[in-house]
Amino acid sequence: MGLTIKILKCNGLCKSCYENAIRSKHKNFDYDIEKILSRIEEEYRKCPKSRVPCLHGGEPLLLKFDDVRRLLEKIYSLWGSTSIQTNGTLITDEHIELFEQYRTAVGVSIDGDTWELNYGRWNAKRLSKEEIQRKTDLVLNIMKKMREAGISVSVIALLRKYNARREKIGDFIQFLLRLRDEFGVFWLRTNKVIVHDPKQRAEEELTPDELGEAFCKIADVTLSDSRLQWLPYRDVVDLLTGHYDATCNFTKCDVWHTASERAIMSDGCLSNCLQGGASQDGIQILSASQERYERYEVLNQFPQEVGGCKDCKYWFLCYGGCPAEGIDGDWRNRSKFCKAWQMLFSYVEEKLKAIFPNLRVASDFYPLKPPVSRIFDSISDSTWRSERRKSIEVLKQGITEKIELIPERRGHGDRPHGDHTDESLLRQAREHGDRPHGDKPHGDRAHGDHTDELGGIQ
Repeated sequence: MGLTIKILKCNGLCKSCYENAIRSKHKNFDYDIEKILSRIEEEYRKCPKSRVPCLHGGEPLLLKFDDVRRLLEKIYSLWGSTSIQTNGTLITDEHIELFEQYRTAVGVSIDGDTWELNYGRWNAKRLSKEEIQRKTDLVLNIMKKMREAGISVSVIALLRKYNARREKIGDFIQFLLRLRDEFGVFWLRTNKVIVHDPKQRAEEELTPDELGEAFCKIADVTLSDSRLQWLPYRDVVDLLTGHYDATCNFTKCDVWHTASERAIMSDGCLSNCLQGGASQDGIQILSASQERYERYEVLNQFPQEVGGCKDCKYWFLCYGGCPAEGIDGDWRNRSKFCKAWQMLFSYVEEKLKAIFPNLRVASDFYPLKPPVSRIFDSISDSTWRSERRKSIEVLKQGITEKIELIPERRGHGDRPHGDHTDESLLRQAREHGDRPHGDKPHGDRAHGDHTDELGGIQ
């Protein structure tokens, strides 16, 4: 997430919100817009290539409209685009015009399209199901209006028992598909809810088994449509295939210096992530000028039965999870949802290996962390059909000899779809030159060993 501008006042009613502790202790929500603007500029000078700051909450649209404009204007002047995370209930036509003007990516916090799925956003007071449905429909209509205006819209949904337990996960997935099909929203992040109040936990927080099942069902849909940029599921694919740039679920986030999220508070001071795992009355009490990694130096040395991560094959992909979800509320322990993460990694790993039976995913190299080239270089020919198993030296002899080596094919035979007649392939070669897709070789293997007949290894 990077830099966030925290506006802690909120019109939402999430009983499990991690900022409730602050609101219960601090009643004054005044802010100093000049100091916030000054801090934004200072942070830009320190790191001009950082990610675009996000107006965040609580609910950022509780700011005066002119102050919202000033913040977006300042961020746009420095980064060239802007970002906001909102529950969506306060967005007006005037806000939509601002979002268009300042290239604002709008993240909407919503957990479903029915009152029951979205109940966790409004469960802190006794609202009728009709009132919750009206609020839910309001947000959906505003989202549709923003998409019609060409604004980039994404969704953050929290997985809770209200929308992701076994009986409800199907309805939740239908909501996600509705976002895709009706709203054209392809960017989504599902976060697991962390309930700190033991009395509320039984009602709302998923068990690791329940969360793992929900993860796997959503992953199954994600991996069936290349357009869906649903996180953390795409993160898990990237991590398993050696691309290690992922969201903060899978980073060495230090509670002393939470690089994944640094927050500009209402008085302009800089703080850690407010969910970072070491808070008192909602405020992070640990602070350091630079990142420290004691948690991660220790976790992979301690046995799993005492809260560590030793011998876990997914260690360097997950690093024990967010400190805020540590076992027994202790940030030094690994995630209490560890089993759910293992279920997700294992499920996606099996999917990848079903497609590429000889693929060695990153976790196969434990305790090493291989580069992506090492993972994909491990694919062998053993799964290709018999007439693909030819000596590379023979294939390099040229197009004429190779055509003579391969008999005329009738029907499908041992050939998968796509290996059409030699004549059509030769025609492609004449049209595109000796090499399809330009004259630059792609290494020892062309995309899946297609069309061996066409001029050697591509």
